[in-house]
Amino acid sequence: MILTNGYIYTVDVENDPSWHKHPQETLVLEHGHVRFVGSHKEALKIWGREDLPRVIDLDGRAVFPGFHDCSMQTLEAGTIANDACQLPGDKDPDSKEMASAIRMGIPRQRGTEWILGSGFSLRRMLDFVAKSRRRNSPTDPKSILDGFVKTKGKQPLPAMLLDSTLSAAWLNSEALKRAGMEERYGDRKISSAQKSRLSELGTNVAGGVVLWNQFTEPNGLLVENAMNPALDVALDPQKFATLHQTNYDGVIWSLRQLAKVGVTSFCEAPCHWYKRGQHHVWQRLEKEGKLTARVSLAFWLHPELDDEEQIRQLKRLYFKSEKSLLSAYNIYAKIDGNFEYSTAATFKEHDEDNNITRDGKNVGLTYFSLERLSELVSTLKVVDKFGASGFDFVFDASGDRGVALALDAVEQSRPSKKRHSRHRISGCDRIRSKDRGRFRDLEVGADFRVS
Repeated sequence: MILTNGYIYTVDVENDPSWHKHPQETLVLEHGHVRFVGSHKEALKIWGREDLPRVIDLDGRAVFPGFHDCSMQTLEAGTIANDACQLPGDKDPDSKEMASAIRMGIPRQRGTEWILGSGFSLRRMLDFVAKSRRRNSPTDPKSILDGFVKTKGKQPLPAMLLDSTLSAAWLNSEALKRAGMEERYGDRKISSAQKSRLSELGTNVAGGVVLWNQFTEPNGLLVENAMNPALDVALDPQKFATLHQTNYDGVIWSLRQLAKVGVTSFCEAPCHWYKRGQHHVWQRLEKEGKLTARVSLAFWLHPELDDEEQIRQLKRLYFKSEKSLLSAYNIYAKIDGNFEYSTAATFKEHDEDNNITRDGKNVGLTYFSLERLSELVSTLKVVDKFGASGFDFVFDASGDRGVALALDAVEQSRPSKKRHSRHRISGCDRIRSKDRGRFRDLEVGADFRVS
C-alpha cells in the first residue's frame, strides 16, 4: 500500500533530522512494515508503475507514527463491571438523587455480585458527617448506603462506590464484612482517650486511612490504599465466573477506541494482578491474536502484602519478548495521594483544614517507607541469576515529598552492573527545585497529568 500526496512526519531524529520542517511526501507499506519513505517520484523508481500496490491519495492530510501513551487504564475504562452506579458529585449522600442513582444502577451490575460505581464527592461526604456530629445525631455513611441497597428476603448485597477522583470508597455494612474490614479494624483494644479521638478521626493503614464512627467501628469510608483490599474481594474472577469475560470484552472495546485516535502502544498502569487477575485478560488477548497495540503491563505493588511473597510472585510474572505485542516488565508503585484531599505527600503542610491522614502534621501520606521502597527497587530490578533482566519502576507521586521519596529510592537501590534501568515518575504535580536536576543525574523519566 502507498500513501502519497500528503505530509509524512517520520519523527525519526537520527535518519530524518529535519522531519518537523520538511515532511516526506510518500510512504510505502508492505506486509505490515514500512518499506520506504520519501518522494512519490523515488517510490516510482523503486517499484515501477506496474508493480505499484494499492495507492491512497492523502489529498494534503498528515501521517504520523502511532502514538504511545505512557500511562493507561484501558481495562478499568472499558469494563462495565465498575460503573453500574453513576453518582452525582454535587449532592449529599442522603439525597433523593443519590438514592435514585444507586437504585437505578443495581439491576445494571455485571461481572460481580457487588454493586459498584463512582462519582460521589468525598469532601461533601466528610462535610455531611461532620455536620451530623455537630447536631449530636451522627450519621454513618455505611448506614445510609445500607438503606439504599435493601434486599427483601435475600442475602444482603455488598456495595462499594468510588469517589470522583477514584481515591476513596463508600461501602455498606455487607461490603465491610465481606472485605474483612469489620474483623480487621472493628474490635481494637484502645484506651478511652484513643476511643474519643478515633470517633472523630480515623486510623492510618498501609498507604491509606480507615475512617471511624462514634463506636470506633469503620464508618464505611476508606481512603487511598485502605480501599484496595476490598476491591480485590469485589473483583476476584475466581469468585465471580463472568468477570473475566466482562473485563475481556471491556478491553476489546478500549482497544477499538485507541485505534481510532492512533494510539498503537501504551503502558497499562496499573495492572492489578494479585486477586483481580487482570494480567490473565491480557495474556488471553495476546494468545488469541486480538491485541491491536503493543502493551506493557505495570504490576501494582501492594503495600499491605508481605514483600518476600510478593516479590516471588512478581518475578514469576516477568515477561519480555520482541516477538510479542505483550510485555510485563514494569512495576507500578503508588507513592502518595492527591492534592484534592490533602493526601499528596508534601514538605509543607496543606492549606486545607481537613486533615484526612490524621498523622499530626497535615503533610499527606505515603504508601511505602524509603527503606522498604529502595529494597523493593533493588530486589526487583534483577529477576534472573545472570542479572541481565528485571523490572523498571513506574512511581506515581503527586507531592514534592512523594517525588523526592521516589528519587531517593532509586538513588539508594543497589546498582546492577549488567542492566540499565529505565525508571520514571508519573504525576509530578509538585517538585522541589533541588530535585529537578536529580531526574537527569539518576536517569529517571517524568510524565505529567494534563487533566
